[in-house]
Amino acid sequence: MVLGKAGKQIAQLNAKCAQQQATIAKQNAQIEGFKIQKSKKKVHVDPNSVFLNIENIYKAKSEAKASEERLRHRDVEKEAKKASAEIMAMEVSSMMHEWQAY
Repeated sequence: MVLGKAGKQIAQLNAKCAQQQATIAKQNAQIEGFKIQKSKKKVHVDPNSVFLNIENIYKAKSEAKASEERLRHRDVEKEAKKASAEIMAMEVSSMMHEWQAY
């Protein structure tokens, strides 16, 4: 009887640990999504010309700068609060159990 209770408790703790690890992995993936990623714009080289055209280089730099500004101006705090609320809603709903009496 004691071993049965201990085994049940261990099984419950293992399930809780697995659920927490899944939640942590999901949160880490969301954190990675919030990080600003710099992208480099590649300047296409015309095979018929020996040197790169300075206008193409300037255009690529300005496009990269505009893309970085768009990423910087997004509302990271609002997105983080929204993700947090979704996680909390998921956690609360996962803790609710429906008991049935026979």
